[in-house]
Amino acid sequence: MKGTEMGYEHSPSDLSDSSSEDDMCNDELFHEIRNTALEVEKMEELLEPLLRSTILHPQSVCLASMVARTVVYRLFQSCAGGAYSQYERLVEMFINSMESNDLELGNTMLEAVRHDLIACVNRDPACESALEVLLYYKGFASLVVHRAARRNWLKEISPKGGSGLSERILASQGTSLSKHVSLWLQSLTSAAFGVDIHPAAEIGAGVVIDHATGLVVGETATVGNNCTFLHGVTLGGTGKAHGDRHPKVGHNVLIGAGASVLGNIRIGDSSKIGAASVVLKSIPSGCTAVGSPARIIGFAERKPGKSVDSALSEIVPIQNLTQDYEDDVQGETGTETTARSTSDSSIDTITELPQQKMKPLSRMEQMHSGKTWNKDSFRCFPCKDLPTGAISIKCLNKLLSNHCSEDEIGEIYISLLKIQYLDSKPCLGYVKGSTFTQHFAEVAAKHTKLNTHQCQDIVSTALHLSTNTKK
Repeated sequence: MKGTEMGYEHSPSDLSDSSSEDDMCNDELFHEIRNTALEVEKMEELLEPLLRSTILHPQSVCLASMVARTVVYRLFQSCAGGAYSQYERLVEMFINSMESNDLELGNTMLEAVRHDLIACVNRDPACESALEVLLYYKGFASLVVHRAARRNWLKEISPKGGSGLSERILASQGTSLSKHVSLWLQSLTSAAFGVDIHPAAEIGAGVVIDHATGLVVGETATVGNNCTFLHGVTLGGTGKAHGDRHPKVGHNVLIGAGASVLGNIRIGDSSKIGAASVVLKSIPSGCTAVGSPARIIGFAERKPGKSVDSALSEIVPIQNLTQDYEDDVQGETGTETTARSTSDSSIDTITELPQQKMKPLSRMEQMHSGKTWNKDSFRCFPCKDLPTGAISIKCLNKLLSNHCSEDEIGEIYISLLKIQYLDSKPCLGYVKGSTFTQHFAEVAAKHTKLNTHQCQDIVSTALHLSTNTKK
Protein backbone atom coordinates (compact mmCIF):
# COMPACT_ATOMS: atom_id res chain seq x y z
CA MET A 1 0.00 0.00 0.00
CA LYS A 2 1.11 3.56 -0.66
CA GLY A 3 2.14 5.89 2.16
CA THR A 4 -1.20 7.67 2.18
CA GLU A 5 -2.89 4.33 2.72
CA MET A 6 -0.50 3.16 5.41
CA GLY A 7 -1.16 5.83 7.98
CA TYR A 8 2.18 7.64 7.81
CA GLU A 9 1.59 10.13 5.01
CA HIS A 10 2.15 12.92 7.53
CA SER A 11 5.92 12.69 7.10
CA PRO A 12 6.82 16.41 7.13
CA SER A 13 8.80 18.11 4.43
CA ASP A 14 10.98 19.88 6.96
CA LEU A 15 11.73 16.65 8.86
CA SER A 16 11.11 18.34 12.20
CA ASP A 17 8.92 15.80 14.00
CA SER A 18 9.08 15.61 17.76
CA SER A 19 10.57 12.45 19.27
CA SER A 20 7.15 11.24 20.38
CA GLU A 21 5.81 11.56 16.83
CA ASP A 22 8.86 9.71 15.54
CA ASP A 23 8.27 6.83 17.96
CA MET A 24 4.62 6.61 16.98
CA CYS A 25 5.35 6.69 13.27
CA ASN A 26 8.20 4.20 13.58
CA ASP A 27 5.86 1.84 15.43
CA GLU A 28 3.19 2.17 12.74
CA LEU A 29 5.73 1.60 10.02
CA PHE A 30 7.21 -1.45 11.78
CA HIS A 31 3.82 -3.14 12.22
CA GLU A 32 2.75 -2.32 8.67
CA ILE A 33 5.90 -3.92 7.23
CA ARG A 34 5.58 -6.97 9.47
CA ASN A 35 1.90 -7.50 8.66
CA THR A 36 2.59 -7.19 4.94
CA ALA A 37 5.40 -9.74 5.26
CA LEU A 38 3.04 -12.20 6.97
CA GLU A 39 0.57 -11.84 4.11
CA VAL A 40 3.30 -12.36 1.52
CA GLU A 41 4.58 -15.42 3.37
CA LYS A 42 1.15 -17.05 3.08
CA MET A 43 0.92 -16.34 -0.65
CA GLU A 44 4.55 -17.00 -1.62
CA GLU A 45 6.02 -20.04 0.10
CA LEU A 46 9.23 -19.61 -1.88
CA LEU A 47 9.97 -16.42 0.09
CA GLU A 48 9.51 -17.96 3.53
CA PRO A 49 13.29 -18.50 4.15
CA LEU A 50 14.03 -14.90 3.14
CA LEU A 51 11.28 -13.41 5.30
CA ARG A 52 12.10 -15.59 8.31
CA SER A 53 15.75 -14.53 8.08
CA THR A 54 14.93 -10.83 7.89
CA ILE A 55 11.56 -9.17 8.46
CA LEU A 56 10.04 -11.99 10.49
CA HIS A 57 13.21 -13.01 12.35
CA PRO A 58 12.52 -13.51 16.09
CA GLN A 59 14.94 -10.70 16.93
CA SER A 60 13.35 -8.23 14.51
CA VAL A 61 11.38 -6.63 17.33
CA CYS A 62 11.42 -2.97 16.22
CA LEU A 63 12.10 -0.92 13.12
CA ALA A 64 15.81 -0.55 13.93
CA SER A 65 16.45 -4.28 14.35
CA MET A 66 14.23 -5.15 11.37
CA VAL A 67 16.07 -2.77 9.03
CA ALA A 68 19.50 -3.75 10.36
CA ARG A 69 18.95 -7.49 9.99
CA THR A 70 17.36 -7.17 6.55
CA VAL A 71 19.99 -4.89 5.02
CA VAL A 72 22.93 -6.84 6.47
CA TYR A 73 21.38 -10.08 5.18
CA ARG A 74 21.10 -8.59 1.69
CA LEU A 75 24.65 -7.28 1.87
CA PHE A 76 26.17 -10.57 2.96
CA GLN A 77 24.01 -12.64 0.64
CA SER A 78 25.30 -10.63 -2.34
CA CYS A 79 29.04 -10.44 -1.76
CA ALA A 80 30.40 -11.01 1.75
CA GLY A 81 31.61 -14.53 1.03
CA GLY A 82 33.65 -15.93 3.90
CA ALA A 83 32.81 -13.06 6.25
CA TYR A 84 29.59 -14.67 7.54
CA SER A 85 31.25 -15.12 10.92
CA GLN A 86 30.87 -11.34 11.34
CA TYR A 87 27.17 -11.35 10.44
CA GLU A 88 25.68 -10.98 13.93
CA ARG A 89 28.34 -8.47 14.99
CA LEU A 90 27.55 -6.32 11.97
CA VAL A 91 23.81 -6.51 12.69
CA GLU A 92 24.57 -5.33 16.23
CA MET A 93 26.68 -2.47 14.88
CA PHE A 94 23.84 -1.33 12.60
CA ILE A 95 21.34 -1.45 15.46
CA ASN A 96 23.66 0.55 17.70
CA SER A 97 24.13 3.12 14.93
CA MET A 98 20.38 3.53 14.52
CA GLU A 99 19.82 3.83 18.24
CA SER A 100 22.63 6.36 18.70
CA ASN A 101 22.16 10.12 18.92
CA ASP A 102 24.87 10.81 16.33
CA LEU A 103 23.51 13.23 13.74
CA GLU A 104 24.02 13.38 10.00
CA LEU A 105 22.88 16.78 8.71
CA GLY A 106 20.67 17.12 11.77
CA ASN A 107 19.04 13.67 11.64
CA THR A 108 19.63 10.54 13.69
CA MET A 109 20.05 7.38 11.64
CA LEU A 110 16.67 5.99 12.70
CA GLU A 111 14.92 9.24 11.70
CA ALA A 112 16.68 9.27 8.36
CA VAL A 113 15.90 5.61 7.63
CA ARG A 114 12.21 6.12 8.41
CA HIS A 115 11.97 9.14 6.10
CA ASP A 116 13.91 7.30 3.37
CA LEU A 117 11.46 4.41 3.52
CA ILE A 118 8.40 6.62 3.34
CA ALA A 119 9.92 8.75 0.56
CA CYS A 120 10.49 5.68 -1.61
CA VAL A 121 6.88 4.57 -1.19
CA ASN A 122 5.48 8.04 -1.92
CA ARG A 123 7.70 8.94 -4.89
CA ASP A 124 8.07 5.68 -6.79
CA PRO A 125 4.90 4.85 -8.75
CA ALA A 126 6.06 1.22 -9.03
CA CYS A 127 6.28 0.78 -5.26
CA GLU A 128 3.25 -0.57 -3.43
CA SER A 129 4.59 -1.08 0.10
CA ALA A 130 7.46 -0.30 2.43
CA LEU A 131 8.18 -4.04 2.51
CA GLU A 132 9.25 -3.84 -1.14
CA VAL A 133 11.63 -1.00 -0.34
CA LEU A 134 13.23 -2.82 2.56
CA LEU A 135 13.61 -6.15 0.77
CA TYR A 136 14.45 -5.14 -2.80
CA TYR A 137 15.45 -1.47 -3.25
CA LYS A 138 19.21 -1.24 -3.50
CA GLY A 139 19.19 2.56 -3.31
CA PHE A 140 17.55 2.39 0.10
CA ALA A 141 19.85 -0.42 1.28
CA SER A 142 22.90 1.55 0.13
CA LEU A 143 21.81 4.55 2.18
CA VAL A 144 21.32 2.38 5.28
CA VAL A 145 24.82 0.95 4.95
CA HIS A 146 26.26 4.41 4.35
CA ARG A 147 24.57 5.84 7.43
CA ALA A 148 25.96 3.05 9.61
CA ALA A 149 29.41 3.41 8.04
CA ARG A 150 29.42 7.17 8.62
CA ARG A 151 28.61 6.77 12.30
CA ASN A 152 31.62 4.49 12.63
CA TRP A 153 33.95 6.70 10.58
CA LEU A 154 37.07 7.86 12.44
CA LYS A 155 35.81 6.90 15.89
CA GLU A 156 38.17 6.52 18.82
CA ILE A 157 39.83 3.13 19.18
CA SER A 158 38.51 1.15 22.14
CA PRO A 159 40.49 -2.12 22.02
CA LYS A 160 39.26 -5.04 24.07
CA GLY A 161 42.62 -6.37 25.20
CA GLY A 162 43.97 -6.60 21.66
CA SER A 163 47.75 -6.85 21.60
CA GLY A 164 48.39 -7.92 18.02
CA LEU A 165 50.92 -6.13 15.85
CA SER A 166 48.26 -4.51 13.66
CA GLU A 167 46.40 -3.13 16.70
CA ARG A 168 49.60 -1.70 18.17
CA ILE A 169 50.59 -0.08 14.87
CA LEU A 170 47.15 1.44 14.38
CA ALA A 171 47.10 2.76 17.95
CA SER A 172 50.59 4.25 17.63
CA GLN A 173 49.58 6.06 14.44
CA GLY A 174 46.33 7.32 15.95
CA THR A 175 44.36 5.54 13.22
CA SER A 176 40.81 4.44 13.93
CA LEU A 177 39.81 0.83 13.41
CA SER A 178 36.31 2.08 12.63
CA LYS A 179 37.65 3.91 9.59
CA HIS A 180 38.63 0.61 8.03
CA VAL A 181 35.33 -1.02 8.94
CA SER A 182 33.55 1.88 7.23
CA LEU A 183 35.69 1.55 4.11
CA TRP A 184 34.98 -2.20 4.11
CA LEU A 185 31.25 -1.46 4.24
CA GLN A 186 31.64 1.01 1.38
CA SER A 187 33.40 -1.68 -0.66
CA LEU A 188 30.73 -4.27 0.10
CA THR A 189 27.98 -1.82 -0.87
CA SER A 190 29.68 -1.07 -4.17
CA ALA A 191 30.02 -4.77 -4.97
CA ALA A 192 26.52 -5.73 -3.81
CA PHE A 193 24.42 -2.80 -5.03
CA GLY A 194 26.55 -0.93 -7.57
CA VAL A 195 26.53 2.21 -5.41
CA ASP A 196 29.70 3.92 -4.15
CA ILE A 197 29.17 6.42 -1.31
CA HIS A 198 32.18 7.51 0.71
CA PRO A 199 31.56 7.08 4.46
CA ALA A 200 32.54 10.70 5.15
CA ALA A 201 29.87 12.15 2.84
CA GLU A 202 26.86 13.73 4.57
CA ILE A 203 23.37 12.83 3.39
CA GLY A 204 20.09 14.18 4.73
CA ALA A 205 16.82 12.32 5.31
CA GLY A 206 13.98 11.53 2.93
CA VAL A 207 16.45 10.78 0.12
CA VAL A 208 15.50 8.50 -2.78
CA ILE A 209 18.08 6.94 -5.10
CA ASP A 210 15.90 5.47 -7.83
CA HIS A 211 17.37 2.35 -9.49
CA ALA A 212 20.68 3.43 -7.90
CA THR A 213 23.11 1.57 -10.20
CA GLY A 214 26.23 3.62 -10.91
CA LEU A 215 25.71 6.31 -8.27
CA VAL A 216 28.95 7.81 -6.90
CA VAL A 217 29.18 10.28 -3.99
CA GLY A 218 32.57 11.68 -3.03
CA GLU A 219 34.14 12.16 0.38
CA THR A 220 33.36 15.85 0.98
CA ALA A 221 29.96 15.89 -0.73
CA THR A 222 26.75 16.80 1.11
CA VAL A 223 23.16 16.06 0.11
CA GLY A 224 20.20 17.81 1.76
CA ASN A 225 16.81 16.48 2.84
CA ASN A 226 14.13 15.26 0.41
CA CYS A 227 16.40 14.89 -2.61
CA THR A 228 15.85 12.41 -5.44
CA PHE A 229 18.67 11.03 -7.60
CA LEU A 230 18.26 8.78 -10.58
CA HIS A 231 20.78 6.09 -11.52
CA GLY A 232 24.25 6.98 -12.78
CA VAL A 233 24.53 10.26 -10.87
CA THR A 234 28.05 11.35 -9.90
CA LEU A 235 28.89 13.87 -7.18
CA GLY A 236 32.61 13.95 -7.82
CA GLY A 237 35.76 16.02 -7.92
CA THR A 238 37.48 17.57 -10.91
CA GLY A 239 40.98 16.17 -10.46
CA LYS A 240 43.57 15.28 -7.85
CA ALA A 241 42.94 18.21 -5.54
CA HIS A 242 42.74 17.46 -1.82
CA GLY A 243 40.48 18.99 0.83
CA ASP A 244 36.91 20.15 0.25
CA ARG A 245 36.46 19.18 -3.39
CA HIS A 246 32.97 17.74 -3.89
CA PRO A 247 29.51 19.24 -4.53
CA LYS A 248 27.13 20.57 -1.90
CA VAL A 249 23.55 19.69 -2.87
CA GLY A 250 20.74 21.57 -1.12
CA HIS A 251 17.30 20.38 -0.01
CA ASN A 252 14.53 19.17 -2.37
CA VAL A 253 16.86 18.75 -5.35
CA LEU A 254 16.23 16.44 -8.31
CA ILE A 255 19.19 15.15 -10.34
CA GLY A 256 18.41 13.21 -13.50
CA ALA A 257 19.90 9.95 -14.73
CA GLY A 258 23.53 10.03 -15.74
CA ALA A 259 24.17 13.59 -14.56
CA SER A 260 27.63 14.50 -13.28
CA VAL A 261 28.09 17.30 -10.74
CA LEU A 262 31.80 17.97 -10.37
CA GLY A 263 33.88 20.10 -8.04
CA ASN A 264 33.29 22.06 -4.86
CA ILE A 265 30.17 23.76 -6.21
CA ARG A 266 26.71 24.34 -4.79
CA ILE A 267 23.40 23.10 -6.15
CA GLY A 268 20.82 25.37 -4.50
CA ASP A 269 17.65 24.27 -2.73
CA SER A 270 14.77 23.11 -4.97
CA SER A 271 16.93 22.98 -8.09
CA LYS A 272 16.65 20.47 -10.90
CA ILE A 273 19.42 19.01 -13.04
CA GLY A 274 18.45 17.37 -16.34
CA ALA A 275 19.52 13.89 -17.36
CA ALA A 276 23.09 13.46 -18.68
CA SER A 277 24.03 17.02 -17.72
CA VAL A 278 27.57 17.93 -16.67
CA VAL A 279 27.47 20.60 -13.97
CA LEU A 280 30.73 22.47 -13.43
CA LYS A 281 29.41 25.71 -11.92
CA SER A 282 27.08 26.40 -9.02
CA ILE A 283 23.36 26.46 -9.76
CA PRO A 284 21.24 28.98 -7.77
CA SER A 285 18.23 27.87 -5.77
CA GLY A 286 15.05 27.06 -7.67
CA CYS A 287 16.66 26.76 -11.11
CA THR A 288 16.57 24.11 -13.81
CA ALA A 289 19.87 23.39 -15.55
CA VAL A 290 20.57 21.08 -18.50
CA GLY A 291 23.34 20.35 -20.94
CA SER A 292 27.06 19.70 -21.05
CA PRO A 293 28.33 21.91 -19.59
CA ALA A 294 25.04 22.69 -17.84
CA ARG A 295 23.30 25.99 -18.36
CA ILE A 296 20.23 27.46 -16.62
CA ILE A 297 17.09 27.35 -18.75
CA GLY A 298 14.38 28.35 -16.28
CA PHE A 299 12.81 28.06 -12.85
CA ALA A 300 11.97 24.72 -11.27
CA GLU A 301 8.78 23.88 -9.38
CA ARG A 302 8.64 24.40 -5.62
CA LYS A 303 10.08 21.02 -4.55
CA PRO A 304 11.53 19.07 -7.49
CA GLY A 305 12.98 16.40 -5.22
CA LYS A 306 9.47 15.40 -4.21
CA SER A 307 7.60 15.94 -7.48
CA VAL A 308 10.26 13.99 -9.47
CA ASP A 309 9.50 15.56 -12.86
CA SER A 310 12.44 14.16 -14.82
CA ALA A 311 10.84 15.22 -18.11
CA LEU A 312 11.27 18.89 -17.08
CA SER A 313 7.64 19.61 -17.96
CA GLU A 314 7.06 21.70 -14.84
CA ILE A 315 9.76 24.32 -15.44
CA VAL A 316 9.10 27.98 -16.25
CA PRO A 317 11.37 28.79 -19.22
CA ILE A 318 13.26 32.08 -19.21
CA GLN A 319 12.61 34.15 -22.30
CA ASN A 320 15.16 36.04 -24.39
CA LEU A 321 17.71 33.26 -24.43
CA THR A 322 19.70 33.15 -27.65
CA GLN A 323 18.75 31.14 -30.71
CA ASP A 324 22.05 29.32 -30.34
CA TYR A 325 20.79 27.88 -27.09
CA GLU A 326 17.54 26.81 -28.72
CA ASP A 327 19.56 24.94 -31.34
CA ASP A 328 21.85 23.44 -28.68
CA VAL A 329 18.98 22.05 -26.65
CA GLN A 330 17.78 19.94 -29.59
CA GLY A 331 18.98 16.40 -29.07
CA GLU A 332 19.71 16.72 -25.35
CA THR A 333 18.04 13.85 -23.50
CA GLY A 334 14.59 14.75 -22.28
CA THR A 335 14.82 18.44 -23.22
CA GLU A 336 13.89 18.72 -26.90
CA THR A 337 10.34 19.86 -26.29
CA THR A 338 9.81 19.98 -22.56
CA ALA A 339 12.10 22.96 -22.04
CA ARG A 340 9.36 25.02 -23.62
CA SER A 341 6.38 23.09 -22.25
CA THR A 342 4.35 25.05 -19.71
CA SER A 343 0.77 25.81 -18.84
CA ASP A 344 1.46 29.56 -19.00
CA SER A 345 0.89 30.60 -22.62
CA SER A 346 2.70 33.90 -22.09
CA ILE A 347 6.03 32.19 -21.47
CA ASP A 348 5.92 29.23 -23.81
CA THR A 349 8.39 30.46 -26.41
CA ILE A 350 12.10 31.20 -26.51
CA THR A 351 12.65 34.29 -28.60
CA GLU A 352 15.68 35.14 -30.67
CA LEU A 353 17.81 38.12 -29.70
CA PRO A 354 18.68 40.70 -32.33
CA GLN A 355 22.12 40.39 -33.90
CA GLN A 356 24.82 42.28 -32.02
CA LYS A 357 25.79 45.53 -33.74
CA MET A 358 29.37 46.52 -34.35
CA LYS A 359 29.49 49.88 -32.59
CA PRO A 360 31.39 51.43 -29.68
CA LEU A 361 29.99 50.38 -26.34
CA SER A 362 29.08 52.78 -23.55
CA ARG A 363 30.27 52.09 -20.00
CA MET A 364 26.95 50.46 -19.08
CA GLU A 365 27.05 48.29 -22.19
CA GLN A 366 30.62 47.28 -21.38
CA MET A 367 29.40 46.06 -18.00
CA HIS A 368 26.71 43.99 -19.71
CA SER A 369 29.15 42.44 -22.16
CA GLY A 370 32.21 40.28 -21.64
CA LYS A 371 33.73 36.95 -22.53
CA THR A 372 34.54 35.30 -19.22
CA TRP A 373 30.96 35.13 -17.93
CA ASN A 374 29.83 33.15 -20.98
CA LYS A 375 31.67 30.10 -19.63
CA ASP A 376 29.41 29.55 -16.66
CA SER A 377 25.83 28.42 -16.16
CA PHE A 378 24.46 31.90 -17.09
CA ARG A 379 26.18 32.07 -20.45
CA CYS A 380 22.90 31.87 -22.42
CA PHE A 381 21.41 34.91 -20.68
CA PRO A 382 21.24 38.11 -22.75
CA CYS A 383 23.88 40.76 -22.03
CA LYS A 384 23.42 43.13 -24.98
CA ASP A 385 20.63 44.97 -26.79
CA LEU A 386 18.61 45.19 -23.59
CA PRO A 387 16.07 47.87 -22.67
CA THR A 388 17.42 51.06 -21.13
CA GLY A 389 18.28 50.57 -17.47
CA ALA A 390 18.08 46.78 -17.57
CA ILE A 391 20.59 44.79 -15.52
CA SER A 392 22.17 41.71 -17.06
CA ILE A 393 24.00 38.96 -15.19
CA LYS A 394 27.30 40.33 -16.53
CA CYS A 395 26.42 43.81 -15.31
CA LEU A 396 25.49 42.51 -11.86
CA ASN A 397 28.74 40.60 -11.71
CA LYS A 398 30.67 43.81 -12.40
CA LEU A 399 28.70 45.69 -9.76
CA LEU A 400 29.16 43.03 -7.06
CA SER A 401 32.41 41.24 -7.88
CA ASN A 402 34.29 43.18 -5.18
CA HIS A 403 31.67 42.44 -2.54
CA CYS A 404 30.20 38.99 -3.18
CA SER A 405 31.14 35.52 -4.34
CA GLU A 406 30.03 34.22 -7.72
CA ASP A 407 27.52 31.93 -5.99
CA GLU A 408 25.98 34.87 -4.12
CA ILE A 409 25.73 36.92 -7.31
CA GLY A 410 23.88 34.05 -8.99
CA GLU A 411 21.44 33.73 -6.10
CA ILE A 412 20.74 37.48 -6.17
CA TYR A 413 20.14 37.51 -9.90
CA ILE A 414 17.79 34.55 -9.91
CA SER A 415 15.89 35.94 -6.91
CA LEU A 416 15.36 39.26 -8.72
CA LEU A 417 14.16 37.44 -11.84
CA LYS A 418 11.65 35.48 -9.76
CA ILE A 419 10.32 38.61 -8.09
CA GLN A 420 10.00 40.27 -11.47
CA TYR A 421 8.18 37.24 -12.91
CA LEU A 422 5.69 37.14 -10.04
CA ASP A 423 5.06 40.88 -10.32
CA SER A 424 4.63 41.06 -14.09
CA LYS A 425 5.00 38.06 -16.36
CA PRO A 426 6.61 36.97 -18.69
CA CYS A 427 9.87 35.63 -17.25
CA LEU A 428 12.72 37.66 -18.73
CA GLY A 429 16.40 36.84 -18.86
CA TYR A 430 17.34 40.28 -17.53
CA VAL A 431 16.31 42.43 -14.55
CA LYS A 432 14.39 45.63 -15.20
CA GLY A 433 15.84 48.76 -13.65
CA SER A 434 12.72 49.34 -11.56
CA THR A 435 12.86 45.80 -10.14
CA PHE A 436 16.54 46.19 -9.30
CA THR A 437 16.00 49.54 -7.56
CA GLN A 438 13.05 48.33 -5.48
CA HIS A 439 14.21 44.87 -4.46
CA PHE A 440 18.00 44.67 -4.59
CA ALA A 441 18.53 45.58 -0.93
CA GLU A 442 16.10 42.97 0.44
CA VAL A 443 17.48 40.24 -1.81
CA ALA A 444 21.09 41.12 -1.00
CA ALA A 445 20.28 41.01 2.72
CA LYS A 446 19.07 37.42 2.30
CA HIS A 447 22.03 36.09 0.35
CA THR A 448 25.01 38.26 1.35
CA LYS A 449 26.55 40.26 4.19
CA LEU A 450 26.18 43.59 2.39
CA ASN A 451 24.97 46.36 4.69
CA THR A 452 22.34 48.97 3.87
CA HIS A 453 24.89 51.62 2.93
CA GLN A 454 26.69 49.31 0.50
CA CYS A 455 23.38 48.32 -1.13
CA GLN A 456 22.45 51.96 -1.58
CA ASP A 457 25.81 52.70 -3.21
CA ILE A 458 25.42 49.76 -5.62
CA VAL A 459 21.91 50.83 -6.63
CA SER A 460 23.12 54.42 -7.12
CA THR A 461 26.00 53.24 -9.31
CA ALA A 462 23.64 51.19 -11.45
CA LEU A 463 21.22 54.12 -11.87
CA HIS A 464 24.07 56.48 -12.71
CA LEU A 465 25.41 54.19 -15.40
CA SER A 466 21.93 53.62 -16.77
CA THR A 467 21.28 57.38 -16.99
CA ASN A 468 24.58 57.96 -18.80
CA THR A 469 23.78 55.18 -21.25
CA LYS A 470 20.41 56.75 -22.03
CA LYS A 471 22.04 60.06 -22.78
